[in-house]
This record gives sequence, structure tokens and C-alpha cells, in this order.
Amino acid sequence: DGTRFYAAESVGALAGEDGKPPSYVKIASDATHQKLAERVLWEGDKANGASWAVRSKLARYATAAVLGVLALGALWLVGPLFDDKGAPWMLVSLAVAAAAWWGGVGPGLLTTALTSLVGWWAFVPEHSSFAGSDAAEVFRWSAFVASSVAISALAGGIHRANERQKLSVARLAAEADERRRMEAAVRERAQMLEQSYDAAMAWPLHGTITYWNSGAARLYGFSRAEAIGRSPQELLRTQVDGGLEACFAALERDGRWSGELTQQTRDGRQVIVESRMVLMPDESGRAGVVIESTRDVTERRQAEAKLRESELFYRQTLESIPGMVFTTRPDGYCDYHSQQWEDYTGVPTSQQVGTNWNKLLHPDDQAGAYAAWRAAVEERGSYDVEYRVRRRDGQYEWFNVKGRPIRDSSGQIVRWFGVATNINDLKRSAEALHRGAQNLQLLSKTATRLLMEDSPKEALRDIFPELSAHLGMELFFKFLVSEDEERLILQASGGIDDATVRRLQQADITESISGVVARQRRAVVVEDVQNSTDPAAALIRSLGLTAYACHPLLARGRLVGTLGFGTRSRIHFNPDELDLLRTVSDQVAMALERKRLVTELEQRADELTVAKASADAATSAAEQANRAKDRFLAVLSHELRNPLTPVLAAATLLGQGPGVSADMREGLEVIRRNAELEARLIDDLLDVTRIARGKLQLNRKPVRVCTILSRAIEVCQPDIDARRLHFGSEIVGGPHVVNVDAARLQQVFWNVLKNAIKFTPNEGCIGARCWREDSLIIVEIRDSGIGIEQEALQRIFNAFEQAEPIMTRRFGGLGLGLAISKAIVEMHGGTIVASSKGKGHGATFTIKLPVHAAQPQ
Repeated sequence: DGTRFYAAESVGALAGEDGKPPSYVKIASDATHQKLAERVLWEGDKANGASWAVRSKLARYATAAVLGVLALGALWLVGPLFDDKGAPWMLVSLAVAAAAWWGGVGPGLLTTALTSLVGWWAFVPEHSSFAGSDAAEVFRWSAFVASSVAISALAGGIHRANERQKLSVARLAAEADERRRMEAAVRERAQMLEQSYDAAMAWPLHGTITYWNSGAARLYGFSRAEAIGRSPQELLRTQVDGGLEACFAALERDGRWSGELTQQTRDGRQVIVESRMVLMPDESGRAGVVIESTRDVTERRQAEAKLRESELFYRQTLESIPGMVFTTRPDGYCDYHSQQWEDYTGVPTSQQVGTNWNKLLHPDDQAGAYAAWRAAVEERGSYDVEYRVRRRDGQYEWFNVKGRPIRDSSGQIVRWFGVATNINDLKRSAEALHRGAQNLQLLSKTATRLLMEDSPKEALRDIFPELSAHLGMELFFKFLVSEDEERLILQASGGIDDATVRRLQQADITESISGVVARQRRAVVVEDVQNSTDPAAALIRSLGLTAYACHPLLARGRLVGTLGFGTRSRIHFNPDELDLLRTVSDQVAMALERKRLVTELEQRADELTVAKASADAATSAAEQANRAKDRFLAVLSHELRNPLTPVLAAATLLGQGPGVSADMREGLEVIRRNAELEARLIDDLLDVTRIARGKLQLNRKPVRVCTILSRAIEVCQPDIDARRLHFGSEIVGGPHVVNVDAARLQQVFWNVLKNAIKFTPNEGCIGARCWREDSLIIVEIRDSGIGIEQEALQRIFNAFEQAEPIMTRRFGGLGLGLAISKAIVEMHGGTIVASSKGKGHGATFTIKLPVHAAQPQ
């Protein structure tokens, strides 16, 4: 990004194998902070060095001054002892040489100046003027100065040379120490690279592997010998998003690349590695060696994938919960709301954290809900409260919010988990149920009063105050239809004064709302009466009403009157109130009808009392006539049957005699069949009489149903053949044993089969089927005959009844067979029913009898 920084670099050689040239590793690290620290230290050292230099220079010059003073003292003490006046100055020259040797040229010159000037003043006569001085002294002094300057220069040069030599030796020692330290760092880092847990390898761009550390051998399973000389991409089957070419292009462009690779180990296992590649250019600046380090992140990526799946699962689970989920920290700070919260409220989740959720509550609920939440958090208990939440459209709905603490193994609360469930519909339903219960209770009271009171007028006046308090009604009118049904008369009212009552009694109501209701026989509701332009609302508008509902009083379709309720406190009614008013009106209509019926019953009670005596006499006469009828039928049947016996015998004998012509035999057969038919009719009459008198006896024993059914079919077989009918029977399973009177049950089957034969056209179809179903034996006889209308299916089992009167004329018979069959089957504890889809669709008769467990006889 263009930032300049200090880098500490060290380069080391890694020995190659098999005579190959070595690879070089350069290790670089950011040394900016270290360099800044060194600069701070250097600045300090520099300041300290400057101070030390000043102090050192002062010490050198002070030492030079001291040497000069000592030389002058020696000159003063020993000077007189020498005859040669130049010898003492030699002592001073030694002091100059010592000062220059110790401190350099400057201190030597200082000693020279000090000693020469003081020596001139102290030891040379007439020193105030060179002209008066001894020429020899001046020469010696000048020689001393010249020699001292020369000595200072020479000794100072030697001093500087010594200092430079010391500095050079120190620098060489420091450089050698730094070189040894860098070489040790390179070896240490090379060893660290070799022993690193991460895999490291080197290879020329688009070339083969030249370096392979132990971490690479451990990760991929290939030894150094197996890896070196192989292409890393081919060896490890490297795959990367975007392709390897894009990776190499980034290396050549930027000199580095980092990302994730999918590679294959020696045992075929796929691994995901985190790779960092650096392209080291050669001396010419072209692409050289790629240094790559990789780290196995397979388990981490798998764990991250599982974690993402787990998070997704739990998030989807939370979002699929019907309620809206939230969590908080142990201190009650809300830190999560499910997506349902945001969808419902329209407020981003980020704006609902902390205590901001409380701002979305109804103003009347905010204080109580927050206080309950803080109490639950502080007492470490559960939270269960109901409050209203603002929907995204601004409407408020009721929610039940439950919060529970989540504890760790030590019992400490680590989080709070809560669910908010929308109970608005439930709340509204509960309110509606409560209102409904109140309405029902009120209706129960009104119904009781209206039905128990003899006067509905007074009852309505009594219940109106309670009705008014419940619905907020101020007045009511009850108009009844006059006897001539031409007008409405005010019969009862409430909430108006006597003057208004008299005015309404004299007014023409036909054009008012009550008149409209009476004409149309439907309820009329007028809302916002004072702003209504309906002419029919003029009367109620004059009374100051703001809403009015009027219902017709109908009793079994007859108009009795109208009942209206009005209010001055609001301009409309809700549906529940209108339903309640309609029900009260229906109750009033029923009470009026009850009153009318009671009056009529009281009027007829006297008439019934008068008629009771004659009715009793008529009943006695009817019972006597019924008994006489039974006796007559019994005697008639007996007397009619006796003459038929010889007729049947004679016809049978004559038909079997020789010499009887075919015409004669056919005539005798007709006589025989009609005599048998007559005998059957007489037997039916006798059976009906026995059944009516309870005298029919049954001789019951266990028998097989199929045996009885087969006998009945055999008896009817001639008639089946004569009409060329297609007949089939089926017995499913068995044996089907029942405890019955075999002769009577055969009579039942014969009656049903004879009817099927009689009402089925020639070449039609008849079928009989028998099977068991649970504890019942079922016999079904089906035909393709003329069928039976639905309304006649039950009537055909009545005595002397057939489906239609025309049947008697067309097919004959008294209509007793099915009635006798039904009685016999029911005496056995069974049932017989008929079914048909109508005319032309045939009929089915189903007989069900209880199973008997004993063996048949």
C-alpha cells in the first residue's frame, strides 16, 4: 500500500541433495518498532555523548593547564641551578609534550602558551619590551615556543592516530559480533523452518520442488526424497478456486499469494490447507524461487462448516417456531431477536437490542412489562406476562411472552431465552366468548321473563332497564298490528315521557321506520340518524336518537308487530348487538304467540271438556268394533278355508286320472293354482290376526339358513322357469346357523321371492346371496323388476299396503306378505329392510338374523 518501513533481513543457504546447488532462504521481519526504539536510544546516547565530549575536553585542557603550572614551578625551582639558561625550558617542553600526548594538539598548545607567556614574564629580564631583552634569552624563548608547537603537533597527531586505531578495532569487533549473531539467527530460523509444524517447500515458478521440510512430510506423507524433483501441483493434485493459472499470475504480478488450496495426501485423503506463497526474484530481477508455507485447516473448516450448519439449523428452528424468539444476557440486556420480530414490527433487529424493545409496546403496557422483566431478572425466576406490541402498520396486538433462565452446570444463569406468542385472536375470542356469555345470560333472563309472565307487555318493561344497561339503549317501541291489520298501534314503550307516548299513539306510523319494517317484514337499522336524509327516519330524528334498530315480530310467518331500540349516545351498533336485538325481538314474538295460543287453548278447553264424553263413548265403540273385526276375520278365514280342502283334493285327483284331455288338465291346473292362492290368502289373514292378537307361536331350533333358503327357492322354481327368469344364488362361507322357526323363516323367504318373481318382467334377473357379518347372518334378495319409489319403501311393510293402488289391480294380492314377514323376522330378533333407486331400477330386500353358536339340527 506504499507504506515505508524498516526490515531486518537474514539470508542463509540450505544445502542441496545429490550434488544440486543449494537453495537460499531469506527471512525478513518488520523492524520498524525496533528501529524507532533504537533511534530514541541513539538520540539519548548522542546527547549523552555530546555531554561526555564536553566533559572530556575540559578534562584534557585542565590537565594541560595543570602540567603547565607544574612545569613553571619546576622552572622556578630548578632554573637557578643550571648554568645553561636553555636547560630549564627543556623541562617545560616535556610538560608540553605530555599535554599534547594526553589531550592532543589543543591541550599541547594551551600548555605552550601558558608556560611561554608566564615564563617570559617571570624569568626573562626586562620582559616588558623585546628591545631591551637579552638576545640570547629571546632566542631561547622563541626556540622553546617553536619546539613546543612542533611537539604539540607531533604528539597530537600520535594521539589522533591512537584514537582512530581504537575506534577501528572496536568497529571491527562489533561487526564481527553482529555477523556471528546474524549467522546464528539464520541457522536458528532455518532450523525452526525445518522443524516447523507448518509445511514449507521451495520450487522455481513452474518448476519442481527443491526444498521440502519435515512439516511438509508430516502433512502430506511424502518424504523429502519422494518430493524433491516433483512438481508440487502434480504431486499434491492441487486445486484452487479460480484455477492455478490465476494463482501463478498473482504471484508474478504481486510477488505473493495467499489463500486456501485443496490437495491430496499420499494416502489419497483430501485436505484443505491455508497457503502463503512468496516469489523470490533472482539477481536479474526475474521470477525465481517460490517459497510456500501451508497449514492444514481441514478440521477447522469442517468444524466451521458444522458450526454453520448448526447455526443455520438452530436459526431455522427458531424462525420456524410459531412465536417470536428472543435471548438476553444474564443481566437482562436483550441481544437477539428472531427474524419474525423484525418482520412483524418493521423495526430492524439492531434497533431493538438492550431495552429498546419496550418502546414497541403499547404505552399503557410499557411500565408494567418492563417492571415485571426486571423483577424476573433480579429474582432469577420465570417471566410470564401479556402485553400489546405495535405491528408494522401501527396496529397493536396482544402477545403472551414467556422467558426462562438458562443455567450452566453450577446453576449460574448464562442467558435468558424467551418466546412471544401472538394471542390476539385468542384474546379477541375470549372477549367475544365473554360477551357471548353475557348475551346468553341476558337472553336467558329475557326468555324466562317473557315466557313466564302472562303479560309480555309488562315483562318487556321489566327487562328493558337491564337490556338498556347492557347495550346502552335509552328507549324502545313495541307496535302491534291492529285487528283489521291496517295500522300499527303502540302497545309498549320505555325511555320516553307520557306526552310523547300519547303523541305516538295518535300518529300515523305507516311511513315511519316501523311502518317500513312491517311492510317489508325485515329488520331496518339506521345509523347516524341525525345526519340521515331518509324521510322514514323523521320520527326517530325528532326524538333525538342517533342510532335505531327495528325488527319485525313474526310468529310462524305471520306479522304480529315491530320492536325497535334506540340510543342517543352513539351512532352505530356492532354485529353482536344487532344479533342480540334480533334474538330479543324473536323472543318477544314467541311470547306474543304463546299468549295467543294460551288464549286459544283456554277457549278450546271448554269445548274439549264437552266433547270428552262423546269421545270416550266413541273410543269404547271403536274398541268393541276392533274386537269384533278380529273375531270376524278368524271365523271368516276358518269358514273360507274349509271348503277349499276338498276342492284342492278333487282337482289334484282329477288331473292325475287317465283319459283326461289336455284342455281338461289345464283347466284343472288353473283350479288348483287359484285354490292354493286362495288358501295362501286365507292363511295370511289368519297370520295377521294371530300377530295382532299376539297369538303367533314359534317353534325355534338351530338350523342352517342356506337349507331354508334352498327349500324356498325349490318351491318357487316352477314360477321362475315359467317366466324364463335368470336366477342365481351364492352362499359365502358357512355354515350359517340361526335359532329360528324353520317353517316361518321359509315363509319369509318365500314371500320375498314371490314378490321378486311377481314384479320382475319375463327374462329378468333375480339373485339371492347369504353371508356372515360380525354377529349377524345376512340374506339379500335382489331383482331387476319395476322398482319402488323412495316414499313407499317404509309403507310396503304395512298390512294391506302396496307401493301404489294400481299394483293391486295389476298384480293382485292383499298386501299382507311383507307385513307378516317383517313381524316374523322381528320376532326372531332380526330386521328386514327394502331399498331401491326408484322405478325401473329393481329392488333389494335385506334380512338380518342373529348368529346361533349351537350345531344345527
